[in-house]
Amino acid sequence: MTDDILSDQPRGVKLAELYDTPTATSIMNVFRLCQADAELGLVTGEPGVGKTSAARRYAAGRSGVFLITMSPARAPLVPALAHIGEIVRAYSSGTGARAWSDAIRKSLYNEPDPLLLIDEAQHLSDDSVEEIRAIYDEVFVGIVFLGNRDLRDRWLSKRWAQLSSRFLHRVELDAPLAADVDTICAAVGIEAKRPRELLYRASRQPGGLRIVHKVLNVAGKLAGPGQAIKGEHVEAALRSRRELTP
Repeated sequence: MTDDILSDQPRGVKLAELYDTPTATSIMNVFRLCQADAELGLVTGEPGVGKTSAARRYAAGRSGVFLITMSPARAPLVPALAHIGEIVRAYSSGTGARAWSDAIRKSLYNEPDPLLLIDEAQHLSDDSVEEIRAIYDEVFVGIVFLGNRDLRDRWLSKRWAQLSSRFLHRVELDAPLAADVDTICAAVGIEAKRPRELLYRASRQPGGLRIVHKVLNVAGKLAGPGQAIKGEHVEAALRSRRELTP
């Protein structure tokens, strides 16, 4: 992890989010297809598999791609629409749901090949989901929902058949792939088998690749500027995080 690598990263994107892992490629293929054909997509999985990282990377520097992060406070209909409206640069003359929804539609009509990446979508209320679906039905816009496994389970029910039947592109991620860890290790110059095995074990813990990135950050500091990360650095970093059992 050198200064010249850091200087090349896009603004607002962390170095850990720049790796072309197989999982990241799969997720971004969903983004590309949904944007190109104005389709609905769904990306679900455990925390730390790379959903948000891929969304941040895809949105960085791409015109018409809007990353919208939901939360409990933005779950109800009006706060959700207001947040979407702010992100897509819609200007509403009112503060109600209809005013915001109309403003969002108008803004998206004027955007070539728009794509909404709605992260943490499991927080959305039922009314918010229905209104977003209505916007999709009226406006030629790609939308990808990203969320945890609860979101996938919720939308598999008959209650959401009208929505789930519209998902043309889906990715379900239950855990990081060994190939993801291999790609990251290759990117930072780790070739030895032992540290790769340790990092793969770490990736199976809650937090997934997020743990791997944090461990590598510590290991890089232990190795020193411009020095290769070795097995002992990874082990020490894991011990400092209490991820490695004696």
